[in-house]
Order: sequence, then C-alpha cells, then structure tokens
Amino acid sequence: FETCASNFDTVIELFSGSCASLTSIACNDDDCVLQSRVTATLTRNQTYYLLVGGFGGATGTVNITVSGGIGYANDECA
Repeated sequence: FETCASNFDTVIELFSGSCASLTSIACNDDDCVLQSRVTATLTRNQTYYLLVGGFGGATGTVNITVSGGIGYANDECA
C-alpha cells in the first residue's frame, strides 16, 4: 500500500484484527519522499485496516495504490 501520489506529507499504518482490538502490522513515514509505503504478507479472506494521516496535521488529497496479489474483492468505498 502506498500514498506516493498524494499531494501532502503522509503517514500510513496497516492493521489486522477487529476495531476493538487492532494489531499494527506495518507503519511508515516518508518512504517515497514525503509520502509513505508499507509492505506486508496478507492472508486471503482476512480483514485489514489502513490508516492514512497527515504528518504534523498536514492535509490534502490522498491517493492510495494497492499492489500485489491476485485481486481483491470489495476494494472500493461506496
């Protein structure tokens, strides 16, 4: 997961578990200049949560790129 095409300084963190009990899998700040990238081995049919924030309260347009795998169902927000 990466935010490299975003137009502000991002921080990204990937979690597993439930909303009541999240476990951090990977976290990054500034892997691609001021934007972020995390890499993880994921398990099919598991739910993951991705948190993207702005470093120091920065805001802007978030562009998330997901790479790898065979394809993902339910990968678009309504």
